Amino acid sequence: MFQGFVQRNEDTIVRSCTYSAARGEERNKQDVTFCLQLFNKGMHLGLAEDDFINVFRLGRINESGAPRPLMVQLASYNIKNLIMESLYKLRHAEQKYRSVVVAHHMTKTECEECKKLVMDAKSTSDQDTSGEYLYRVRGLPGDMKILKLKKKELRNNNELDKLGILYTNADGLVNTRQELKLLINSFQIKPDIIAITEINPKNISGTVVPSEFNLDGYNVYCQGLSDKYHRGLLVYVASYLEASVVNVPDTFSESMFLVVKFAGTPNRLLFGNIYRSPNGSY
Repeated sequence: MFQGFVQRNEDTIVRSCTYSAARGEERNKQDVTFCLQLFNKGMHLGLAEDDFINVFRLGRINESGAPRPLMVQLASYNIKNLIMESLYKLRHAEQKYRSVVVAHHMTKTECEECKKLVMDAKSTSDQDTSGEYLYRVRGLPGDMKILKLKKKELRNNNELDKLGILYTNADGLVNTRQELKLLINSFQIKPDIIAITEINPKNISGTVVPSEFNLDGYNVYCQGLSDKYHRGLLVYVASYLEASVVNVPDTFSESMFLVVKFAGTPNRLLFGNIYRSPNGSY
């Protein structure tokens, strides 16, 4: 069983706290709902309430109304690892999730050890006049250590290489949208980009518009909708990513390219979705 802190800075919830049982149960439901939104909307993990053993506030309610941290007890270490490995996504989530701090639960001894290591890392960094390295505390509680990291390596550590990408041939997405939603919701970690080919039905009888393919948490980009000569392409890009369509001069029409990046970062990824018919001559 994993225990972790979620530091929540929402005064409305804190001010609604009372010692009555009814309000206490209501408050707990709000805290559970917030955690689910944090992990699913902020980090796109696909967790359910059953993944929580317990969620409760730490410390006593004080007159100042200062927010108290939440203790989250999870059902397995796999879920804990999934959360800790996905924390980087919070930097690109909605504003209300960016200020949330998620950390391992540590004993008093482990907290003191962590603080000492942080101070040692800062002292070592101050003594290093080369300017080439950063010193950071890493590791699980009870097994933390100071790592020496090259700044150049950090600048080249592009989070774009961690993106999860899903591809499928829909053979008519209009009739298979629900299947796609069920598939996405079944993932513990939802893909950052979804590329789909053959989104148009074989026999188009009307006009298809991009809004028909809206998917919660994603922006949709389409090419060749309602084109009776081509089957069409679609790319879903997670809403915490920035994307723009790139016009690539090419006689091969069934292709679509996008430049994808995290907000506030200079690194970019050129992503392409290309369809080649089995009966094609190119």
